[in-house]
Amino acid sequence: GTAVNYPEARYWGEKGVETNDSTACFIMGCYYYNGKATSPDYVKALNYFQKSAELGSPDGLYGCFLCHKFGGSSIRDYNLAFKELRQALDLYKKDGIDKKDNANILLAQYYLAFCYQNGEGTAKDYKKAFYWFSQAAKNQNDGDSEAREAIGFAQYNVAYYYYRGLGTAVNVTKAKYWLRKSAANGCQKAKEWLREMK
Repeated sequence: GTAVNYPEARYWGEKGVETNDSTACFIMGCYYYNGKATSPDYVKALNYFQKSAELGSPDGLYGCFLCHKFGGSSIRDYNLAFKELRQALDLYKKDGIDKKDNANILLAQYYLAFCYQNGEGTAKDYKKAFYWFSQAAKNQNDGDSEAREAIGFAQYNVAYYYYRGLGTAVNVTKAKYWLRKSAANGCQKAKEWLREMK
């Protein structure tokens, strides 16, 4: 409804932070994490995300995960990132918003699958990885490009797990089904694999 204006957005975001609004704290965390109108500052982002989390926001916990997983080396902590991600998903469910179209929930499911697959912050567990990839794969694309990409990759991984029998029984029919869904969401690896299968 208006032109992009990051200084104005920051001004109103900071006003919201002053009133302890958890959403404003999360938005300010995103502002610094994504480097909107400034270079990324993961420490500042983490401070805002932590405040949002302290105010009870699962999005705030998800933001803390992002900083501890992908932020600068001074704050990177895979064990803490995994714990925050689990807490965020538990809180989304408790608040009854885990069934709604929410890109953060989808991405949290997607990243949790990778934590279990790669043993980051937790023991490797292909069964749990398969479960969380499957949860992310069932989401609908809401027009967000990052969400669509994550759904496509989650669907690709579900297909791979079915094809290799990782965390689930081998099922080539289901593998092909999920590959087709992944390809429809733009996953190039799925498209290439489907061509090889013909």
